Amino acid sequence: MTWIPLHVHSQYSILDSTASVDRLAEKAKDYGMEALALTDFCNMFGVVDFFKACQKRGIKPIIGCEVVVAPASRTEKMRMSSHAVGYPLILLAKDQKGYQNLCKISSIGYLEGFYYTPRVDREVLENCREGLICLTGPLQGKIAQMIVQDREEELKEELDWLQTIYGENLYLELQRHPMSDEHIHAEGIEKESWLYQQYLDRTKQQEKVNEKLAALSKERKIPIVATNGCHYVDREDWRAHEILMNVQSGEPVEILERDSFGNVRGRELNPKRKVIPTHELYFKSPQEMEALFSDLPEAIENTQKIVALCNFQLDFQTKFYPVFVPPYLEENAFSEEERVKECAAYLRKLCEEGIPKRYTPERLAKVKEKYPDQDPLDVVKERLEGELEIIISKGMCDYLLIVYDFIAWAKGEGIPVGPGRGSGAGSIILYLIGITDIEPLRFNLFFERFINPERMSYPDIDVDICMDRRSEVIDYTLRKYGKEKVAQIITFGTMKAKMAIKDVGRVLSVPLAKVNEIAKLVPEDPTMTLARALELDPELRRMEEEDEDAKRILEYAKRLEGSIRNTGIHAAGLIVCGDPLTDHIPICNAKDSDMAVTQYSMKPVEAMGMLKIDFLGLKTLTSIQKSVDAIAASGGEKIDWVNLPLDDKTTFDLLNQGKLQGVFQLESTGMQELARH
Repeated sequence: MTWIPLHVHSQYSILDSTASVDRLAEKAKDYGMEALALTDFCNMFGVVDFFKACQKRGIKPIIGCEVVVAPASRTEKMRMSSHAVGYPLILLAKDQKGYQNLCKISSIGYLEGFYYTPRVDREVLENCREGLICLTGPLQGKIAQMIVQDREEELKEELDWLQTIYGENLYLELQRHPMSDEHIHAEGIEKESWLYQQYLDRTKQQEKVNEKLAALSKERKIPIVATNGCHYVDREDWRAHEILMNVQSGEPVEILERDSFGNVRGRELNPKRKVIPTHELYFKSPQEMEALFSDLPEAIENTQKIVALCNFQLDFQTKFYPVFVPPYLEENAFSEEERVKECAAYLRKLCEEGIPKRYTPERLAKVKEKYPDQDPLDVVKERLEGELEIIISKGMCDYLLIVYDFIAWAKGEGIPVGPGRGSGAGSIILYLIGITDIEPLRFNLFFERFINPERMSYPDIDVDICMDRRSEVIDYTLRKYGKEKVAQIITFGTMKAKMAIKDVGRVLSVPLAKVNEIAKLVPEDPTMTLARALELDPELRRMEEEDEDAKRILEYAKRLEGSIRNTGIHAAGLIVCGDPLTDHIPICNAKDSDMAVTQYSMKPVEAMGMLKIDFLGLKTLTSIQKSVDAIAASGGEKIDWVNLPLDDKTTFDLLNQGKLQGVFQLESTGMQELARH
């Protein structure tokens, strides 16, 4: 039977894997594998991208996670030994309930158990066991370490507990990463060195663990399963992986040897660097794994049994948006059918109430000028009816009313809100209910740019809010929907070409001046790749060919380019869900925010049916409001800046002079220069 990888790390195991989900899925396809698991370290960041990469290639995706289990309570922030803050365990989702439990486990690790790394404890695993398969983990796992250290009584107790929790869904995980003397020496590692001994010790420890696990399997009737703990796709990526790990650790892989005069006379490996003493953590073929475990064929066969048990599919069709309840229904019992009907009626009521407010006699006269053969009020109502028909038929009343609600609240609190931008300005509904202040009839704006009648995709409504008071609107959203249903959106920063050069150069202890010399040859373009830079710049090509430092830096920088380097928070996006978020997606925290953050980035989290609302904090709105207030306070008139004339000659004279400081989207040097010409 064909071996299937069930313990695999992608680059979402940040700075601990060089493998993108696409490369992993492509490799699985090349090997003719029917399935593939993803078990990133303590997170589920890459689940949606992985799922789609596998589906695209006809491969069955298995969703998992390598969780870290704290030695005691997850809330205890102390090391229980000199090296461990917890021990890894592999969990795989069998079904929808297993996926939900995996989301909860991963989320709790961040929100409640973070200490150096996200951690959970026995209580969490006991409460979130349903629908999960458990593998006992690699050599660093608790079971393996108890075997290595001959802690028989503790081993028995731990296995008793795991069997109680997972029953027939528990598997003893075996790994083999043999490194022969010849193999180690070929990598340039001397037999007398400390590193040589680490390689040998790891191989011996693995065999001791595997022998014991095979015996325990027969004794306790717990099946064994073979994994490889993949961290990179090809074997030759091992050094790039080591460099990547030490980008994280901050330790150089190599240190310079100097003579008594300070001159560099050579390099040696840094004993303090982060190192895994094996080069076998690559994506192995079924044939390689079957040869490695030829004495234990059941360990290979059981990968197929696990694949058969895992039948979870991500749902990209269902929307989990919050629902809007009209104010007059809040204290009454009502059915969902009644609520939907009343939402449509409430939206219509708000629009009808908005007509006389927005379309004064003066404004209707302007409409008459554009549509001389029609009654201007009929023009407005006809446009409104057409939009309402589409909005109601597509079930989008909730969405518009949710946005209306927080904008109405913000305006009621005196918080400056922008007049509207983007395709939403083409909707007369948004104009009538106060989401935008731009009249679509006046500017010939099309509703179809906002919502395509032929498609079911939801529109984006970008909302500009005074930067100083943006947090108040977010706090209102948290109070209204509950903090368990609202989160910010994670972002991932990647190693661009210049950054890859600088990171690799630093870890290889190349002098900073040389590193900067190489990096400066890469054009200042965020889309620039090293391959493209080498095509464009003959000097960079010359350095790669003639300069040994440049050659080594570029070799590894090309392997690491595009790797995820760090996480951040989306500047504007907020996710609001109708259910607790962890029923559908995993969440985490961020050091610069008190709010929860989604573990899925913007496109994946929207694909999972979450409502994204953009709260764009603009300093321009803050400046305008302060100016308006200052004018009024000094005895001037109260300026309605939203309705200022758009053909003021003095204003255009200032624009033509390039006096654009503080003007939204026009204040850059380039735009100032353009305005002057």
